Parts: sequence; C-alpha cells; structure tokens
Amino acid sequence: MDGHVRLHRHGSVPVEELTSVVGPVLEKGHDDTRCESPGELPYHYAPHTPLRIVSSPREIIKEESCFLAFAEPRGQVRSRHVRVLSPGGDLKEAAGRFFTALIALDREGMDVIYAERVPERGLGRAIMERLRKAAKKTCG
Repeated sequence: MDGHVRLHRHGSVPVEELTSVVGPVLEKGHDDTRCESPGELPYHYAPHTPLRIVSSPREIIKEESCFLAFAEPRGQVRSRHVRVLSPGGDLKEAAGRFFTALIALDREGMDVIYAERVPERGLGRAIMERLRKAAKKTCG
C-alpha cells in the first residue's frame, strides 16, 4: 500500500466527505482491471431489461417502456410504468430507493427501462455509476 486512500466505487459516503476527512482520495482508474469486490464487476447492478440513460422524459421513444425518474416528472411521461426515486429531487432519498425501484421496473416485462440522469455530485455519482454499468450491459 502506498499510504493513499483509494476509492474503488462510489457509495453512500460521497467522495467530497472522504476528502474532507482524509485528504486527497485517488479514484480507481478505468485502466485498472483488478476486481476487488463484486460491486466492481461490470454487470453487478444490471437489470435484465435493456436500460437507456436519458436527460429528460422527452427522450422516451417507446411507450412499452418503464421510466426511472430522479424527481417528480413535469408533464406526461410516455412510459407505461414510472418510478420516482425522490419526488423532491433529494439524492440521499434517491439512493435509498434506487435498487428497489430498478428491480420493480425490471420485473414489469417491458421493452426498455429509461433512466433519468441524476446530478453527479455526492451520492449522485454512485447512482450514475450504477446506471452506467446497467446501460453498458444492455447496450453492448
């Protein structure tokens, strides 16, 4: 060990909080292929249903779909099934509901799950990391 704190994946303690306590934190690079925990596997969090990350519900093109919304959507959503991670857009609440919502939508048997991007700060980094893994598994 070289005396540095290394972050292997984002989680419930945001990297900003770690840095405030331990100083600089080295994040695992994309070229580091060593797997030290199941959560580092490329598809550990992936649903069976194809997942696409979108910036807003306006990008939904299939009605036979599910929508994983970060906050309460404005206007009509073209998906048959919608789950909201946090009506008020709270990252902690969203992170706590993430896997339950994703599993529920995966069980709906739709063609695709559209997942709305979350702000990439604090716990949002952890959520986006898991969404990217899920999308990568299904997008090839």
